[in-house]
Amino acid sequence: MGARHRKRRAEKSKNAQQSTTDESNVMDDAKTVTVAVHQLFERYANKPADNLGPDRIGPHGVFALLEDLGLAPTDRKVLILAWLLKAKIQCEFTADEWNYGLVALRVVSIDDLRMVLEKEERILEKDTSKLKALYRFTYTFGKPEHHRKMDCETAIVYWKILFEDRYALLDVWISFLRVQQIDAIKSDIWNLVLEFFEQVDANLSNYDDEAAWPVLLTDFVEHIRKEKCTVGTA
Repeated sequence: MGARHRKRRAEKSKNAQQSTTDESNVMDDAKTVTVAVHQLFERYANKPADNLGPDRIGPHGVFALLEDLGLAPTDRKVLILAWLLKAKIQCEFTADEWNYGLVALRVVSIDDLRMVLEKEERILEKDTSKLKALYRFTYTFGKPEHHRKMDCETAIVYWKILFEDRYALLDVWISFLRVQQIDAIKSDIWNLVLEFFEQVDANLSNYDDEAAWPVLLTDFVEHIRKEKCTVGTA
């Protein structure tokens, strides 16, 4: 019994040492990621031309970041980045947004960030629930903080970024808004536009006249029918 007891104690001690080593490695790895993320932040933060105060990446820093990523300002991946980091202000990242976001994503380099953004964009092509989350984020992110509505031309810019080559009705929708001289887009309209594009075929063959779409969208349908717009299949 004594030998068996000593063996069990030795095994427990060995397992405890291994567990301590594993925990230490995890802590070291987390520290390495945190340091690398902060170094990336320092590369783009506190540009004198931005004049934003400490611990912020401003417009000049953001444009430098986009240049390193090889992205145009209107690239969908720029919006995806803002969404992943839960940014509150356009062309700006706080230290907390940057650090918490990139540590969670385990991004330690520009190459890592580029790969993450490319992966997320591919996922969004197939995952409607994620697209919906990005889409709803965009409305709050894209309008001035204390405004209840989004300017229509701003909404059009974001629809193009989000939906280019995805929905055949997009160009007709944009044309309709301009013909109708719509000034602003309410949040409920914004949210339902995605549902409309997802549910209604481009030729309106499955459109339900009894469905409870808002007036602006029913007017859009009537506009298509009246003008006899020919829209290709999605």
